[in-house]
Amino acid sequence: MFTDIDLTNYKGVLLDLDDTIYLYDSCHQVGKKAMLDLLCDSFSIPLEEANLHYRAAREKVHMNLDGHAASHSRLLYAKYMIEEIADDFQAQLALDLEEAYWSVFLSIMEIHPKALLFLDLCKNQNKKIAIVTDLTTQIQLRKFEKLRLGKWVDYLVTSEEAGVEKPASKPFKMALAKLQLTAGQVVMVGDSLSKDKQGAENLGIDWFHPF
Repeated sequence: MFTDIDLTNYKGVLLDLDDTIYLYDSCHQVGKKAMLDLLCDSFSIPLEEANLHYRAAREKVHMNLDGHAASHSRLLYAKYMIEEIADDFQAQLALDLEEAYWSVFLSIMEIHPKALLFLDLCKNQNKKIAIVTDLTTQIQLRKFEKLRLGKWVDYLVTSEEAGVEKPASKPFKMALAKLQLTAGQVVMVGDSLSKDKQGAENLGIDWFHPF
């Protein structure tokens, strides 16, 4: 956990973003509701039906783009939902649905108190930090700015720019290159055993779960 990490032997930190610096699910649920409420209003359908369209769209996107950052794209979810319901192509509605999701999501995001203490500890000990995260660069930058992470974080690497998601080694190696540090000089903190733990340990990087 954050509180168990002794930074003495490390020069830098690789840090996951979602469900590590902040808690994802509560933000996701309100964002999803905002998105589906707009879908319901736009097509006069019940929420239960909208949920079915959301799940189908999500499965389609993940099937088509497994292992790529765009597999998490709410814009693609929106596009596929509209295509299943409407008789015509509605580009603006797809954009509006995506923005409905993320605007509400971002509005309630806040740094977890334990993560905040850890970030301050890193700052006080002059440890370099690089975020290593899946998902697309634009939305992760919006999260970065909403949480004002520039106060603590030196770099951000996304799976979109790496071309592959964790646990592949490339995102981790890109972060190490930006920090100009080796695997033995950093620690990885992230919530996912299959992505953060496996990816870090494959390169000989120590790993801790945040919570």
